[in-house]
Formats: sequence, C-alpha cells, structure tokens
Amino acid sequence: MNEEKTQIAEIKVQIEALKGKLSSSKKKSIETSGLNLSIMIISDLAGGLLVGAGIGYMLYALFDAHLVVLALFVLFGGFAGLLNVYKSISHLEKEKHQ
Repeated sequence: MNEEKTQIAEIKVQIEALKGKLSSSKKKSIETSGLNLSIMIISDLAGGLLVGAGIGYMLYALFDAHLVVLALFVLFGGFAGLLNVYKSISHLEKEKHQ
C-alpha cells in the first residue's frame, strides 16, 4: 500500500514536469519570426485569391458568363484572404498577451 502511494507521487511529479515542458513549448510556438509571419500572410492571401479565381473561372467556363464574374470572384477571394490574415494576426496577438 505504501509502495503504491510512492509510485503515485512519482507519477504526479513526472506529470507536473511534463506540463512545465508543454507550457514552455507553447510559449515558443507563439513567438513568430518575421519569415514565419510573412509566409503565413502570403499563403492566406494566395489561398483566398486562388480559390476565388478558381470558382470564378469554373462559373465562367460552365455557364459561358462574362469576365465580370471571374473578376468579381477574384475580388471575393482577395477579401476572404484579407479576412483570414486579420483573423490570424488577431489570434496571434491574443495568444501573445496571455
């Protein structure tokens, strides 16, 4: 019985040590370098533009629509990309201040 209590105490100490390592690794992941941040921004913008252009082109090709449809969906994709960038940056700022 006494041996089980010591084993439980040792396991609790190990769990606390691992929690400490986990919290320190989370702090490191929040810190972003300029390169990581720029890659994130570029990928968000490019992703939105490509999806918008793809949808616009498919509608243009399938329904023989005007090029205005393509341009409109490229704009929608650009706005969606900007919204994604805003959400990502504000999420990073919230984590940074916690």
